[in-house]
Amino acid sequence: MAAPAYIERHYAALPREGGFASRCAMALGGVDWTGKHVLDVGCRRGKGAYKLSERVGADGLVVGVDWSPMFVEAAREGVAAALARSGLTASNLEFRQGYPEDLAAAGIADGSQDVVYLNNGFAHFADPAQALRECFRALAPGGLLVLEVVTTTADELVAVICQLTAAGFPDPAVMASEPLLVAEESVAGLASSASSAPSQLGAATSAAVPASAVLHARKPQCA
Repeated sequence: MAAPAYIERHYAALPREGGFASRCAMALGGVDWTGKHVLDVGCRRGKGAYKLSERVGADGLVVGVDWSPMFVEAAREGVAAALARSGLTASNLEFRQGYPEDLAAAGIADGSQDVVYLNNGFAHFADPAQALRECFRALAPGGLLVLEVVTTTADELVAVICQLTAAGFPDPAVMASEPLLVAEESVAGLASSASSAPSQLGAATSAAVPASAVLHARKPQCA
C-alpha cells in the first residue's frame, strides 16, 4: 500500500544534504547494545547504522530505514567496508526504504525490535506523532527508544516529551543535553520527566540557544 500523498510530498521536498543530517552526534552511552535487534529510523547513508552494528556485535542485527531510495542504496553499498572495519565475520546490517510513519510497509513487524534509534532528523518527519506510535509498535515489551533531538527552547523539549507520552511511553527521561538554557518556570516540569538534575538542563533563564538533547523512553513490559 502506498503512503499517504501528504507524506510522499513532504519527504520529496526535503533537502538531500545538510541541516539535520550533519547534526547527528550519536550519543550511544547508557545502553547495553550487545546482541540487540536495533532499528535505525531515518538512517540516511548508513553512517550511524554502521556504528550501531559494531555495538550490537555478531549476535545482534541493525536494520536501517530511510525514505530516500538513493540513500538506502548508498548505505547498502557501504556495508562491505563497514564489515571490514568492524572485524565481524558476517554482516549484521540490513537497509530498507520506508517512511518513519509507516514502518510496517518496510517490513518492521510488531514487537520485533529491542532498541529503536531516532536521530536529529526527527524534527523533519512529516508526522512525528505517528512516527513515534510506529516506533512503539515496533518495540518489544520493555524495549527502548533512544531519541536525539535539536531544540531551541524549553517548550520544544517539553513538547517532545509530551509526544512520547502520548505515543505510549510512560516515563521519558532526558539523559543529556548540551547546552539548554530554559526559563525558570520550565525547569521543574523538565526535571519531573528527566533523570538528570535541573542544573544539567541549563541555567534558569528566559534565553534559549539550539541544543541537542538525548531522551530515553521505554515501552512497558505489559504493553
